[in-house]
Amino acid sequence: MAEENIPSQSFNIRELSTKTVTLYPARAHVVREIPSIALQPGQNEIEIYGLAETIDEQSLQIEGTGNGEATITDITVEKVINKIAFDDVCGPPEELDDDDLESDYSDSDDDADDVKISRQERNRLNKAIETQADLETSCSVQLYQLEQFTKTITNEFSDAKKLEEALHVYESERSRLHLGKTNAGIEIEKLTKQKSKVEWRLKRAEKAEKEKNKEAVQAKDLARRKKLREREQRHKEIEKVRSERATFWPAYVYRVVVRLETAMFTPGPSRRSSIGSITLSKEVPESSETPEKSEGKVTTSPNEISLSLSYVTTGAFWLPWYDLSINSVKKTASIVYRAEVRNATSETWTDAKVILSTSQTSYSGLDDKAPTMHPWQVALSRYNPDNDGIFSKAEISATQAKIQKEISSQAKAYAHAAPQQNRHVRSSVASHQLGGNRMQMIASAPNVELHRGISSARKSKKASILPSFGAARSAPPGAAPAASNVQEYAYAGYDPTIEDCGESLDALAPTALDFEESAWEDYGLTATYDLPGTRTLAPSTLARRYKIATLNATSIALSHIAIPKLRAAAFLRAKLKNPSSSVTLLKGTAGITLDGSFLGTHALARVSPNQAFTIPLGVDPAIHISYPKPTLHRSTQGIFNKERAHVFSRSIFVTNTRPAPVELLVLDQVPLSQDERLRIDIVSPRGLIKEGDVVKTGAPAHEARKAWGKARATLKKDGEVAWTVEIEKSQAAVLKFEYEAKMPGTENMINS
Repeated sequence: MAEENIPSQSFNIRELSTKTVTLYPARAHVVREIPSIALQPGQNEIEIYGLAETIDEQSLQIEGTGNGEATITDITVEKVINKIAFDDVCGPPEELDDDDLESDYSDSDDDADDVKISRQERNRLNKAIETQADLETSCSVQLYQLEQFTKTITNEFSDAKKLEEALHVYESERSRLHLGKTNAGIEIEKLTKQKSKVEWRLKRAEKAEKEKNKEAVQAKDLARRKKLREREQRHKEIEKVRSERATFWPAYVYRVVVRLETAMFTPGPSRRSSIGSITLSKEVPESSETPEKSEGKVTTSPNEISLSLSYVTTGAFWLPWYDLSINSVKKTASIVYRAEVRNATSETWTDAKVILSTSQTSYSGLDDKAPTMHPWQVALSRYNPDNDGIFSKAEISATQAKIQKEISSQAKAYAHAAPQQNRHVRSSVASHQLGGNRMQMIASAPNVELHRGISSARKSKKASILPSFGAARSAPPGAAPAASNVQEYAYAGYDPTIEDCGESLDALAPTALDFEESAWEDYGLTATYDLPGTRTLAPSTLARRYKIATLNATSIALSHIAIPKLRAAAFLRAKLKNPSSSVTLLKGTAGITLDGSFLGTHALARVSPNQAFTIPLGVDPAIHISYPKPTLHRSTQGIFNKERAHVFSRSIFVTNTRPAPVELLVLDQVPLSQDERLRIDIVSPRGLIKEGDVVKTGAPAHEARKAWGKARATLKKDGEVAWTVEIEKSQAAVLKFEYEAKMPGTENMINS
């Protein structure tokens, strides 16, 4: 059979129904259905046109069911220019027409009777004046023609009698025309005077009517302007929708061609020997014919099948969004887990079952393989390397790659797939089989698993040695980098003031309006969320938010932390626990609300079920921190081997203006010596000698006040000193901090 004679059927992707859309954090899996396809005996060709250029052609799969015997011989996937014009689908741009609007608000129908009569009289006089003016003009033209005729009389009429008759006719016609012109002028003058009187009466009547109906006229004018604005606004909205659709209108689309073959007459022995291309028998109704009689019979009725097309696209995905409301009085928190869904493809999925999957955040996929560690070779050098030989070259390269991947991960999620070359995908065997009412085609090219997602990059923490106590300067309050350092240091560091949160799933007070919640289900390492009902996801630059779950936490812990060395401020933070035993909070953005006031957004890290996490709440203005400049006392010791001693003294003032006691963690540090000749000891708080030592310290800022609270100091690693301070309401405390540095008399202490 010639290829041009193969029966062909074409389906546009916009006309196909969508069964399910499974959204992942970086892509989406779409399943579409083509029901009731009638196949002719022999070869058939089915074209599916208009797939978005963001699809991954290697993920394309076709499954189907049918009541007949059919075999898929091959499938082609090709990227072509979109032959469907945008105006053919969405129509031409709409134009505004104000004629109807002006006619709707014509004020002639609402005029008074005297105004209408005067206008009618004026219109009658205008027509009469025009008639008389036309008559006057006509007489003037005829007189002119008559005068031109008299100039030719002496040449044409040689006979005296005929000349006399011509002159008589001239005199008679001239008198008639002159009289008509004169009467027309008199009539025009008379009508003009009448018109002036009528216009005067009309002017007076319109003025009286205007004064009488001034408010009604203004109301009508306002209504006309309002309707005009509404039309313009409606036109802008239509143009906005049209412009948004044009943004996603594809210049290129994918065209999928599926070739099938249905059973025809084939000799019995030949069919039994063709094992590689066998087609399993269909379900046939009971018949009186025996298999021997029916064997070799030509199929005349068409086979009917239904295809299911599935593919992966990178233009659609979902991201988690959280609404976190904290009540500082009741020590409770509510976490509303939402899904932010985006569709940046050129396809509209109508009435589809939407499923959200977390698989790509649970593990990264097949392409993310375990690295190979090679031998770490080192050598001696006279020069000090940048990393002091701590990190190998492979480790440095891996860290840089991780940072680069984290920076570009969000950009890749919004980017469209790169254009791919046209491919011709054929099956690895001669044909695929349809049997037991089920047909499935799997291309020979390797499939790309759906569970390829974004790998969570963890920020590496590196301890840094800050400048010496005396050389440190407080950062300006408006310096953004210093504030950022304080935030990262404060919320990632040690926290002895926060206790574990309790767990509760009690519902908060009911609200007037609520969102539909999704049903979730765990499958090992992944979880899926089924949105209730069906949804229509059209291409849009806006994100749609759906509610997944509401989690309620009780017994949250609120505490403060201050690092006055970097910024003289107390930062409030809340520690709470994920109260669910099954829902994992994925990495996303959280909107923070404290006691009904929206504070801003926070990048929430991944939180496993029953895991505790900390939320920063910004600077608490009710806690005042003062960090005056340090004092330095120098002295010299020894007779022969003189040794210098520098004593650095500093005070930290903490004031609580809140009407309740607060607990505060204050952090400072002493420099770490890199030379054995430089010895540094803490003088105050006395007793901090080695890591882990804890002593009581603190004093009231005013001697007259005794019951200020209590504090204890702890020496941590890397020279960090942590004060855990409990200050009563409306009280102030001072924390003394001194350390002594001893060094040879000829040496100075500098930052290394």
